[in-house]
Amino acid sequence: MQYHIVGTNLYYGDKLLGPASTTYVDSRQYQPKLIAGETGLVRKLAVGDYVLVGPTGLVIGVEEKRLPDLVSSWWTHRLHRQLRQLLGAVDVAVLAIRAPFGTMQELVQTEAMDWSALLKWQMLGGYLGFLPYPPMAVLPALMEMAAVLRPGSRSTVSILKATDVHRKVLPDLTPTAQALGRLVPGVGLVMGARLASAFHQDLREALAASDEEWAAAGANKSVLRELRRVIPWPHAASRTVGTLAALLTYDHIRDAARRLNDAVPSASGRSA
Repeated sequence: MQYHIVGTNLYYGDKLLGPASTTYVDSRQYQPKLIAGETGLVRKLAVGDYVLVGPTGLVIGVEEKRLPDLVSSWWTHRLHRQLRQLLGAVDVAVLAIRAPFGTMQELVQTEAMDWSALLKWQMLGGYLGFLPYPPMAVLPALMEMAAVLRPGSRSTVSILKATDVHRKVLPDLTPTAQALGRLVPGVGLVMGARLASAFHQDLREALAASDEEWAAAGANKSVLRELRRVIPWPHAASRTVGTLAALLTYDHIRDAARRLNDAVPSASGRSA
């Protein structure tokens, strides 16, 4: 038999459960009334631990397994029977694992469970989900689950829309832009290219510039603070980039300054 909707009510076969807008909790669940709260209804369900109707009218059935029961029911084959019945009784079948925080890792590391079985379940058309352990948090989680479980819906592809690839086309960095990025913490690729352009690709001009000139070129307050930690006296930089090593207090900055003598043609070999 199947769960199905007639009018505004939900049935299992010929048995009326109640309004289709309600989430049903099996009476044999631990603390079923606490799980159901004020919006759910407790019923003795023939199949599944929770039954509800999704926003598109599909009947969703959830078989909940807490960690000890997941392993024991797997080895006794009770889980196989329950999932087989669930697939035949609802439109969307879900195996939901419910566990306290921190215990899932312990179970994954044990050999007590054949985890490939969960992949096989999904290959058969079932869904795998997770439910929070506190009873009063279960029903809200089921509602969120129902909002997502709409097979064929375009909303499910939203997980594929995000990307960590920057769509912004980054500029090709000149030696001066690279040098500014290495010397001054907070100067990234885009800002380094902007600063180098503003100072005519001349590293010595950039390092000798005032705070006002750096701000006008696009440097923010954070970059200006870091700049003055690195170069306390901007007028000293006008002599040669090589003299920066005597001014800097951080080893990695001193190393960067030494590399600049070879890396920046416009600054190497110059003297006052």
